[in-house]
Amino acid sequence: MRNIALLTAPSTMSARSVISLIERNADRISVVARSDPLRKPFGAPGRRSQQILLRSHLRLAPFLFLAYVLPRIVAPIRRSVGGDRGLARCCRELGIPLIEVPAVDRASFVAELKSHGADTVVMTNFDQIVGTDFIEAFGGEVYNFHPSLLPRHRGPCPSIHALSEEEPTFGATFFRVSPTIDDGTIVASMPIDLPS
Repeated sequence: MRNIALLTAPSTMSARSVISLIERNADRISVVARSDPLRKPFGAPGRRSQQILLRSHLRLAPFLFLAYVLPRIVAPIRRSVGGDRGLARCCRELGIPLIEVPAVDRASFVAELKSHGADTVVMTNFDQIVGTDFIEAFGGEVYNFHPSLLPRHRGPCPSIHALSEEEPTFGATFFRVSPTIDDGTIVASMPIDLPS
C-alpha cells in the first residue's frame, strides 16, 4: 500500500541514495515532494542558510556550490547526452507523482500530500523546517533521515562539522520529527566509517 510522502531537495551529495531509497520502496511511496533550496523568495530557510554561510566565514560556500548550484549547471548537459538518472525520471518510470514544495507548512501543501494517499511523511535531505501543525496533520507520523549520530551535529551540513573534529564521528539517524530541530525520538541510528 502506497502511503508515504517522501520529501527531499535535490543535491549531488544525496541524489544517488535518494533515488535508491525510492526504487527500493516504490510500492510504499505515494508521492515524492521536491523542495528547491534556491527558491525565491528565500524565506526563512534561505535567511537561515545565509546566516550559516556568513557565520562559517564562507567556509561552507564550496559545499553549497557543489551540492546545490553545480547540479543546475550540469543537469541540461547530462540530459542532452542521455546520462541523467535524475529524480524526475526515476519517479516517472516508477509511476510516482513528483510535486514541488512551495512552503512545507501551507495547508494547501498538506492537502496535496493527503490527496495522494499519504498518511506518513519521510524526509531526507530536506531543507525546510516543519512546524507543529504539519506534524499534527499526519498524526505525528513524520520522520527524518539525518546524516549524523544524533544528538551530535544537529542542523544543516553535519558531515562538515564532523570533519572539523579532531576525531571525526560519522553516522546516520532515523528519528520521529518533533517541533525542535533534530530532537525527536530516535528510531534507529548507525555509525558509518568513511572509506579510507
